Amino acid sequence: MLTDTHCHLDDQSYQNDLEEVLKNAYNLGFILNPGCDLKTSQVALNLAKKYPKIYAAVGIHPSETGNYNIKTLDYLNKLAQDDKVLAIGEIGLDYHYEDNPNPEIQKKAFRDQIELARDLKIPYIVHDRESHQDILDIIKEYPNQKCVVHAFSGDLEMAKELIEMDNYLSVGGVLTFKNANDLRKVIKEIPIEKILLETDGPYLTPVPYRGKRNQPAYVEYVANTLARIKEIPVETIVTRTAQNAREFFEIEF
Repeated sequence: MLTDTHCHLDDQSYQNDLEEVLKNAYNLGFILNPGCDLKTSQVALNLAKKYPKIYAAVGIHPSETGNYNIKTLDYLNKLAQDDKVLAIGEIGLDYHYEDNPNPEIQKKAFRDQIELARDLKIPYIVHDRESHQDILDIIKEYPNQKCVVHAFSGDLEMAKELIEMDNYLSVGGVLTFKNANDLRKVIKEIPIEKILLETDGPYLTPVPYRGKRNQPAYVEYVANTLARIKEIPVETIVTRTAQNAREFFEIEF
């Protein structure tokens, strides 16, 4: 059973045809919708309550931490009390844009939200863009709190360190890109037991649909590419990554 552990179904690009998008994903047993701020976290929860196969994560994306404060954390805590919220996320660090909040502000919000996940006894979902070392250093501060680094883009050493701490890596459409040889080499060395599938829809659409809006159904192309990299049947990839999702999020589907 295919799984999409990271898709922003709350995005405006799905507003007019969400039912069709979900119909296309008929063969998926599980879709996780992470929030990026308070508004999208609430929408993610609303969608999760409406559709049985959709679940939510709630959190403040690093690019949205400019107005972060203790009231923000309190609101996330309230949202996370719902049974359909499985994780805190997506949270982390993003050093790509010069106008993003100061790194120290991002780090404060990241640590606070990890601690919220710890208190709630649920995992967290990491956004890491051009911030590999700081991400790894902060994750190491919480060795007993499991996480998944979504859209993983680090090197093999980083991947191994994360896995040694019993964390997971998630891969999506980038794995299919022509210029992603380095990522494919890393993923080839990673145990399948520590890999989750995602789309990150509507972004990072896999080949052969690159350039168009991504959607959960396209996780099939990620699974096919991963099977070729690992040189194992795609059915094994589908079954094992679904089991990984069950174990990581502690849920049955």
